[in-house]
Amino acid sequence: MVDLIPVLEILLISFCVTASGRSGVKTRTAKRLTNVENRLDTITADISVFRLDINDIWSTMDMFNETVCETKDAPPTSSGTVEKEPKERTERIYSALQKEKQYSRDFMAGMGKNLMDFKSETNIKFRQMIEMEEETQTELYDKVEILQQKFDNAVNEINAEYTLLFKETKQQLQDLTISFSKITKSLETDLDKCNKLQEENRKCQLTITDRDNVINKLKSKLQDVDNITVQLQKNIQELEMRCPTGWHKHKHSCYFLSSSTATWDNAMNWCKRNGGQLVEYSDRGELKFIVDLVKVVSNWDNNIWTGFWTGADDTKHEGRWKWSKSGKSFTFTNWKAHQPDNGSGTEHCMVTLVNSNGQWNDEQCYVRYKFVCERVL
Repeated sequence: MVDLIPVLEILLISFCVTASGRSGVKTRTAKRLTNVENRLDTITADISVFRLDINDIWSTMDMFNETVCETKDAPPTSSGTVEKEPKERTERIYSALQKEKQYSRDFMAGMGKNLMDFKSETNIKFRQMIEMEEETQTELYDKVEILQQKFDNAVNEINAEYTLLFKETKQQLQDLTISFSKITKSLETDLDKCNKLQEENRKCQLTITDRDNVINKLKSKLQDVDNITVQLQKNIQELEMRCPTGWHKHKHSCYFLSSSTATWDNAMNWCKRNGGQLVEYSDRGELKFIVDLVKVVSNWDNNIWTGFWTGADDTKHEGRWKWSKSGKSFTFTNWKAHQPDNGSGTEHCMVTLVNSNGQWNDEQCYVRYKFVCERVL
């Protein structure tokens, strides 16, 4: 839709410019005409004065001419001759006056010609100025007509768009009126339903009170259940920290002493099946606890017990002993003198010797020994 205000502003500025242009042209033309008229008046006045002066000169010359003629016709003197010197002087004056008269006539003729030329040039320039003013006025009138046409077109377009907008707005208002009527009816229906619900709500207040009492009782029971759950979790944690039957606890680990012998691989597999591994010593205190435990357990025969399998080997790299399950290096060593020696080139598993204060020895992995399992809590 065309914006009316910018169009009106443009047209107002155009009319102002047009009026200003026309006023400026007329003002300049009037000034030029005034200057020409003033100059013509001045020249005419000067010519009038000059003509008066020329007329005076001509009158003087005529008087002088009469005087000369009278002198020529004067009788001779007593000597019988006219005075020669005044006559010559008079003739010179007469000749000079004749020349001055001819010069004045030439000058007047030139002045007349110049005046006519100036008048002709002034008329030409005046006609040119009139033609220029007419062309300027024609151009300005054309521009005014174009702007007027644009203005009329813009007004027509704006009127058409505002008419269409008015129709659309009127239709929207009618639609809104219909919608408002429907909403009003719907609100009245909802108000009736709300009144009914309020009545039902009043009747349900007693039921809600009973429900709140039941909810409070359930909350109390849920709190009891939460307390029981917390206690059960504590009991589970305590049970998890306990060692199974037949296992012995030391710090954060449980230890199992086997009653039968097995190869190193079978011993490791048995420990894994029961949630542990062959024992790995973290420090000398753990080693001393295991050796002392073996010595006091009644089902271990010290006469035939020479040692037990421990969870270390160098099967992957000869001479690089490490704990088999964790893959960690030893934090200390307790090898028997001259051990490990890899006797016969096949001793790759560790045995802890009970009767040698827990010293270590390398042994063939397929030999059968008792073993000690460790389960970390």
